Amino acid sequence: MPRPRSCLLALACSALLLSAVVGGEDAKTAAPMKTAAEIERLIEQLGSDQFGEREAASKALEAIGEPALDALRKAATGSSDAEIRQRAEDLVKARDARVYREVRCFKGHDDFVYAVAFSPDGKRVLSGSHDQTVRLWDAETGKELRRFTGHRNPVYGVAFSPDGKRALLGGADCTLRLWDVETGKELRRFMGHGGFIMSVAFSPDGKQALSGSVDRTVRLWDAETGRELHCFKGHTDDVESVAFSPDGKRALSGGDKTLRLWRLAAEAGGPAGQPADSGSPKRK
Repeated sequence: MPRPRSCLLALACSALLLSAVVGGEDAKTAAPMKTAAEIERLIEQLGSDQFGEREAASKALEAIGEPALDALRKAATGSSDAEIRQRAEDLVKARDARVYREVRCFKGHDDFVYAVAFSPDGKRVLSGSHDQTVRLWDAETGKELRRFTGHRNPVYGVAFSPDGKRALLGGADCTLRLWDVETGKELRRFMGHGGFIMSVAFSPDGKQALSGSVDRTVRLWDAETGRELHCFKGHTDDVESVAFSPDGKRALSGGDKTLRLWRLAAEAGGPAGQPADSGSPKRK
């Protein structure tokens, strides 16, 4: 049987441990509230009669950064104190100037740039232009790495494959072209459209491709062979944009004042190649 003093000591230790745990959780909960209260206090201090206090509050709010932005934006437009409004507005503008700014300019194209895309790892950039070229750039330096010059007409659509190793290009010559990004070699052409190709996209697994054209069709392709798998008809004007769903089972197309959602695989709701809402595409 334990001695009474030992029992009391054990209970005391347990109580202290429980108190520390609960206290820690309370501190975590209270921290955001304390920060919000401190921000509000500092914003009020922006209107202090003492110049030194106003300056100190501005510096403190600048150091807090992002968590203070919403309160500062509210104060910049809603405070009844002109000094608070001005200082809050200045702080918001200063922060935006640091964050939302041009990082670099990629120069080299000789005409309008119609399409751009990031590589999956974010390290490279593709651009398609009216100058009939597609260019590969280093995203960090802005240096041109490669130029794809197989097109003899403006290029309106560009896309990276999910692994970043291939580039899909479409334009005014009515063809899609698949290129090896590393070697600059054209791998294959996708023939079938009867008008300018305005937009291209890779499926999430990289095995299929989509294209939208001024011939009012959306076409699904086998990216490995260049074979046309299906032609989606229903748009009443140019198709300007196409995209795959994240699971690759549907396609989204935009043009003629409508967006249209298409099935790419047979499922319970109907056969592949039909509008996802079943029935004939709605026309306006």
